[in-house]
Amino acid sequence: MLLKFALFACLLTLGLAAILKAPIHKNKESHIRRLLREKKHEELRAFNRIQMAKYARGGQIKLDKTKQPLYDYGNQEYNVRLTIGTPGQTFELLPDTASGNTWITDKTCDGSNPYYDCPSFCRLNEDWCVLYCYSRCCNNPTQSTPLISQNDEQDPCAGKKKFDSSASSTYSTDGTTFQIPFGLGNVSGVLGTDSFTLGDPSKSTVTIPGAMFGQVNRLSTSYAGSAFDGVLGLAFQDVAVGGVKPIFQTGVDQGIFDQPIFTIYMQPDNQDDVDIPVGSITFGGLDTDNCASSYTTIKLISDAVWWFNIDGVSTSGQKQQTGPFLTMSSIGTSLNLVPPSVLYDLVLATNAQYDFNIGFYSLKCDSTFTWSIFVNGVELSADQSTLMFKTHDECYLKFGSWEDELHKIDIILGVPFLQQFCVAHDVTQGQIGFAKAK
Repeated sequence: MLLKFALFACLLTLGLAAILKAPIHKNKESHIRRLLREKKHEELRAFNRIQMAKYARGGQIKLDKTKQPLYDYGNQEYNVRLTIGTPGQTFELLPDTASGNTWITDKTCDGSNPYYDCPSFCRLNEDWCVLYCYSRCCNNPTQSTPLISQNDEQDPCAGKKKFDSSASSTYSTDGTTFQIPFGLGNVSGVLGTDSFTLGDPSKSTVTIPGAMFGQVNRLSTSYAGSAFDGVLGLAFQDVAVGGVKPIFQTGVDQGIFDQPIFTIYMQPDNQDDVDIPVGSITFGGLDTDNCASSYTTIKLISDAVWWFNIDGVSTSGQKQQTGPFLTMSSIGTSLNLVPPSVLYDLVLATNAQYDFNIGFYSLKCDSTFTWSIFVNGVELSADQSTLMFKTHDECYLKFGSWEDELHKIDIILGVPFLQQFCVAHDVTQGQIGFAKAK
């Protein structure tokens, strides 16, 4: 059913309530594009296999109420900047709608004692384990032993901005220890509370006092060289390790925001420039600058995760695959991940050919097509402008095939699809909304 968030627009209030935009920045050239540019085809194939395996089985957390997979950030390109404490210390955080926890690398981070995790994909396939894991991981998959990678001898704490609690007058310690098993590797530390300031300092900001977050003092070796200082968890409290209240929910409960909504907008990514605004997260309402006013709203299947059902998908109106498909949107995913049958129909419709050198489907650069999802009787369609990428005069589909037997998630709508939409997340009503980007 096509609805407008008109009701919420009418609820804008004066006084202390706020609505503001936090710029999204691109932090570096994507890993996939770098490997393509450098023609490191063997490394790219290995990276693709590892990524798919991590998504398929890794990172779940056992909780009292639910199980939540926490996804890998190996190819993340986007971050938000915020400050913590008084005076503010600035950090680059990954906005993550799959995690309820916000964490920051702490000044106590011990790079000499990292986690050497046996990634979950070591259990998927014996051949992969022999190629990419130490033999101890293959013989005993639960044993904590290193993955063979270029990062194993690097310090995962190095190069990251670190939080200094002693420099903040508004900090208070909690002392509770935590461990979060992300797909990329474990992080652990202690909990603390302090003020978080969101927004663009050149325009407007809002401060959320007394927000709880993780101070990470130990990281997996997989984080070595990563271009972020932590994660901004935008999921729900029910999936947060330790029952920690997410930062945005803390602000909602304090009456800081006009509406219990945050809206994500990302510009199409047709360049590899870094450190430039490439979109925004609007905290406390809808993005009226970049987004159409009409939203297709979808009720979540749970009050803990941003998962929803769609009715079907199709390519350029051809051979619709009927669902329901359990779906999630993720700004931390660089490809659209779909079941093999859905990818097969897309490949046939676009006359794409599999490139064994790099593990992607290639197609003519002048190809025109659309890929659509159907929900509540509405078609949400994206065209080829963001669904394929070009390198060395070759063009490739930004799609990957996967099957998640553990959690039964069928489709992850990644950055290539979401760049043509604005996605509004209502934390109180438990619904998600899609509007076309202007």
